[in-house]
Amino acid sequence: MDLLVFPKFFYPHLDEKRLADTMTQLGFDGVDVMIRDAAWCKEDDCRDTLPRFVRTMRGAGLACYSATTDWKLDRIESIEDDYRFFADHGIRMFRFGLTNYAGFGTWQRDFERARAGLAALEKIGQRHGVKALLQTHGGNLTWSAEAAAFMVQGLDPNAVGVHYDPGNFIHQEGYTHAEKAIDVLGEYLAYVGVKNAGWFRCPDHARNQRMRWAPHWTWLSEGQVNWPRELRVLKAAGFAGPLCMHNFYESGVEGLTRQTADDVVYLRGLMRDTGLA
Repeated sequence: MDLLVFPKFFYPHLDEKRLADTMTQLGFDGVDVMIRDAAWCKEDDCRDTLPRFVRTMRGAGLACYSATTDWKLDRIESIEDDYRFFADHGIRMFRFGLTNYAGFGTWQRDFERARAGLAALEKIGQRHGVKALLQTHGGNLTWSAEAAAFMVQGLDPNAVGVHYDPGNFIHQEGYTHAEKAIDVLGEYLAYVGVKNAGWFRCPDHARNQRMRWAPHWTWLSEGQVNWPRELRVLKAAGFAGPLCMHNFYESGVEGLTRQTADDVVYLRGLMRDTGLA
């Protein structure tokens, strides 16, 4: 099973070569390609930068077959060229942003529009061998495992899948126990985001230091997501990967690297213990 990294907070501290060297030293198997303004591959130049980024990662012995985009439904009319581009450069799966939840009274309309869009993506994915992933993420139409499963139900799991992210359930919304969440997703479970979060009592500076509850990202071993349990259920479900670690530590590149190293050691130990290594 591959352990990938979503290197969000390593940008812009490391250039591509230093990123590849650092991720190799930390013990990752591969790197997710981020296509966004704050990344090595930007939306307006990715046709030039993605091939170079992929070559650099692979040249360091790192797998590079998944991508993260923020593309939404308005991209679909022109997205076949993106699928072709991904296939040509060995990108087999990518996160598709779908659409945000606009508020009470809008869900049914947006769900129907999203399903029509996914039907189009299904056909394009079948033609090019590239899978679109819907992440379980707060604020959008796939905020939980159940919502994501309902969204993709009946579609080809080789063309449309779910990026399951239990850390988002804690930090944002959508919490369900691992057994139910993974069972509900079934054959659509294609990718697992690995991070952790918790809720803490913090001073509220806007209200004279009164205390309030607030979510914060934590080290992988310390938050409310029970990763030993998650991995046991993934093993029981026959999940073959990949896992993709999200290290959300805004502590400068040296602190980020140390904290990420600790998370990799912790997760690799759990993977060995559960037979996923």
